[in-house]
Amino acid sequence: MESFFVYLCIILLCCILSESHVCVHKPPQNKQVKYGVPLSSSSHRNERSTAHKLSVHVEYDVSINALSIRESSLIKGLMPEALDFVSELLSVKQSLSTVLLNRQCAGEHYAKKPDGHEYCIGGCDDNTMCGPVTIPQHHLQICYACNADQTVCGPVSNSSSAGAGISNTDFILYVSAVATHDCGGADMSAHASYCQLEAQLDRPIAGYINLCPHHLATELSKHYTLLTTIQHEIIHALGFSAALYAFYRDGNGQPLTPRLSSGLPEFNATLGLYQWSENVIRSVTRTDWDVSQGQIDYTVKMLVTRKVVEEARAHFQCPSLEGMEVENHGGTGTEITHFEKRLLANEAMTGTHTHERIFSRLTLAVMEDTGWYVPNYDRADPLHWGQNQGCQFAKKSCKYWMDTRENSGESIKPYCKMITQEPFNLTCDVGRAAVALCNLHQYSSDLPIEYQYFTSLPGVNASSLSRYGGSSVFADFCPFHQQFTYQMGDGSSNKGTVCRDPLNHPGMTANLAAEGYGEGALCIDSVSAWKQQQCQMTQTQKSTGAGCYQVVCDSRGLTIIVEGMNFICTSPGQILNVGVASNLYLHTGQLICPACEEVCGTDCPSSPVINEPTQGIPGDVGECPRLQPDVVGHCALYCTSDTDCERGEKCCSNGCGRVCRKVILNYQTAPEIPCSGGSKPVVAPLIVLYLIPLLITQMMDLVYL
Repeated sequence: MESFFVYLCIILLCCILSESHVCVHKPPQNKQVKYGVPLSSSSHRNERSTAHKLSVHVEYDVSINALSIRESSLIKGLMPEALDFVSELLSVKQSLSTVLLNRQCAGEHYAKKPDGHEYCIGGCDDNTMCGPVTIPQHHLQICYACNADQTVCGPVSNSSSAGAGISNTDFILYVSAVATHDCGGADMSAHASYCQLEAQLDRPIAGYINLCPHHLATELSKHYTLLTTIQHEIIHALGFSAALYAFYRDGNGQPLTPRLSSGLPEFNATLGLYQWSENVIRSVTRTDWDVSQGQIDYTVKMLVTRKVVEEARAHFQCPSLEGMEVENHGGTGTEITHFEKRLLANEAMTGTHTHERIFSRLTLAVMEDTGWYVPNYDRADPLHWGQNQGCQFAKKSCKYWMDTRENSGESIKPYCKMITQEPFNLTCDVGRAAVALCNLHQYSSDLPIEYQYFTSLPGVNASSLSRYGGSSVFADFCPFHQQFTYQMGDGSSNKGTVCRDPLNHPGMTANLAAEGYGEGALCIDSVSAWKQQQCQMTQTQKSTGAGCYQVVCDSRGLTIIVEGMNFICTSPGQILNVGVASNLYLHTGQLICPACEEVCGTDCPSSPVINEPTQGIPGDVGECPRLQPDVVGHCALYCTSDTDCERGEKCCSNGCGRVCRKVILNYQTAPEIPCSGGSKPVVAPLIVLYLIPLLITQMMDLVYL
């Protein structure tokens, strides 16, 4: 008699859902920043055509060379990649200059003179710092100083000499790896800021990024996270910072915040930064914020600069939106200086990393509204979270969104109401970058009233509802579908759920759903539990609902590839019946086609494809060769998608890993999975090729009298 076993893909101690890589972008102390630094040959250019691509000079601190060779090589490998990315996003309005930085004063007092230089009262300090980095002497101007009563002022050549500076650059980035006080946080992997601003437009011209040495992860699976963290921090240093809001300018170079006679905005000693005007940040009170006990007033802070307002209204399709809400949690360094996570969960400039980071048009809009940059909006990543969801999403609580959508029979995504528990109900995150779980869970005490969203939850007593919310405080406790990490029972290893990462690929015997991680893979929803069969044993997937698969967009539309088998999606919601043989197992399951436009954008056919079979058999013409059931190849990924292979080749399974193979030119027969003891072999199912009939629905004009 055939036996059945319930099988979980990985034996788990826990599924980890947590805030990770919280950004604490603390503004530098006022005395640590040099303002009004003169630049040679600097000229303001308003014309878009004269802006040039951002040029950044990187200077590695001695602390980088003190790391292990592996760690220093990792940083020196990722830094150019991060800067190339940022330079593709931003151009600078001012002409390239020779950057020669001001020296710090030995005391706290200095005087500004008509020649534009800053004169230190009593002389200059021996060392000038940019964050934890000592600026090299050849990057510094000569010391300009005055005596105590300022009767004698001038360059002090006997104590210092002018360096050559860095020519043809816009920004000097000092890169260090020092165990600073800010590195003490458990999730702090890096921190960055600016340290000197130029005189004409207040644009940052020097800054630093410090990689916390005790949190450097050299594993290949962590490289992408570190890369996007570096990119995030560089954007802060260049301008996306609460400490710089007061220095933003309009398109004509005029300050958005009034200046005092010193040329600087008013300083807010309580906040420890220069106070911005309501032309930049404004408080807005929502008088209809829905919570479990009714409606209350709820005040938010919003970026209200011109381009940010325009892009926020376009993104959400909300014409009355006042601007883009900024973060209201996390304290100094996170609050106000990031986007609100409830509204833009996977945007790169939110305050914590819970998704694949997206540098969207909204981040570029902030950088444009500094008055210093011309963004390249063509290089912005598409942002699906909240897109076209209207004012009900952008201006209301997540309770209102969930309730109204639920009452009308619509999906409440990107929010959710499933309590995280085994067996896990898997789904896809917004954008389909990863398999996800709903992060709704119970807290040990009542949440603040403004974040109590539930009047009922399945299996939860009414008295406990006030303790339920999403795991992210930065998202105002709204529950959403979040990437997670599988951890083994002994805690020794883990894997994530990001589809593009080949290291997340399940082990050979654990891949019940025949998933395929790597470049070109996206999350696809499934109907029910997959089954893996071998002779008399059938293993059934325990945690179900979604998995990662290779996808291809071409003239036929969207194709999902499972172990070399092509499945063409002809309509959203179409059920694909899958049966493939791999690694001595037969895998069967059902996948749900997403809308072609969601995955492929404009690469979708205008009408359904009806002259192509909806699925091909591995071994068909143009497909991967069939593997014999006893073949087990080297468990390495020599390719992750067909684009890695030569003409006439495809990226195919070798029984464990993936390699480039010549495509099949003749049909092959289906393999058998042999069984011992005279049992009948398991044969991979022959899937009949069929055509989707073309259904034409005639639309008629209806006239109501």
